[in-house]
Amino acid sequence: MLIALNSDQDNALLKSFMANANKVEVIYADMIQQINDIKLLKNEYADTSTSEKEEEATKTLNIILSKSTTQRKKLKDIFDALEKDVQISKESQAEEPETLTKQNILVSLKAKLNEITSSFQQADEEFRNVSKSKTKRLLKLGI
Repeated sequence: MLIALNSDQDNALLKSFMANANKVEVIYADMIQQINDIKLLKNEYADTSTSEKEEEATKTLNIILSKSTTQRKKLKDIFDALEKDVQISKESQAEEPETLTKQNILVSLKAKLNEITSSFQQADEEFRNVSKSKTKRLLKLGI
């Protein structure tokens, strides 16, 4: 992205903003991997016939969910910084292209977060549904 900057301060502010935006993208990539891991766990759980493997899958899911919680807290902090940065730009440089660029990036990052969060919740729900279905089947069989 090529942007004409007005001063060293503008350059520093944009670099800081972009560094935070890049941190968000790294977390997003990890969250997408977690979604894929949950989907694999769901399939493994559905196919397993031992309680030890089921417990292992559930334990792995809980680790993923814990990591996700930590990441969401980091994302909140980063988004707070990004929003503050955009607000400062709007107040001091409302007509500058950097301000519009920051606003557009922030909107895009938030939209992507909504998509990833929805996919994550769906994967988690599917795992839990498989777990419930399997438990119901076992109870019907008297196992």
